[in-house]
Amino acid sequence: MKIAYSICRIIKKVQNLTVLIKLWYYKKIMLFECKNCGENPRVFSPISLKGLKYFTIGDNFKLDYHSIFEAWDWHNNISYKPNILIGNNVSIGKRCHLGCINTIIIEDNVLIGSDVMIMDHNHGKSDYSDISIPPNKRCLSSKGSIHICKNVWIGEKACILPGVTIGENAIVGANTVITHDVPDNCVVCGIPAKVIRTM
Repeated sequence: MKIAYSICRIIKKVQNLTVLIKLWYYKKIMLFECKNCGENPRVFSPISLKGLKYFTIGDNFKLDYHSIFEAWDWHNNISYKPNILIGNNVSIGKRCHLGCINTIIIEDNVLIGSDVMIMDHNHGKSDYSDISIPPNKRCLSSKGSIHICKNVWIGEKACILPGVTIGENAIVGANTVITHDVPDNCVVCGIPAKVIRTM
């Protein structure tokens, strides 16, 4: 029994050491590859990171497991100019997907739950003129940038679509789809999002 307990303790220490090594490794990647990265980034693997040279990240950034961060500067022989600005004290939960060909701004003190999608583009044009082309062969198009203001809380499985601004101190409920601007100091829920309370 004592031997089994000792083995379990050793395994736990090795696991903790592995987590620390991965944290250190991704911290170095963020500091080296981002356009600019503030102090104390915490990135938990496994994750997928693409186009970090287009990211500017503030202090105390946290990105949780299995998230995907993509800045696309080239797709199907078309070039794009992505720009991602992330402020201080931004925390992003597990399995989040951020995709950018235009501009995504996330200001200070934003909390983003798990399984959230923030995407400033689509495969194809909104007028469906390319409907006969397979989706993965269509050009990427953006209806506009995404701007998430200070102190916003975004609940699990929310979806933030192109061309929207989420106002300061707003709360986005779980499973909400944001298709239009969200005012300051309010709670929104639903598909599409509707204001259910003003604070």
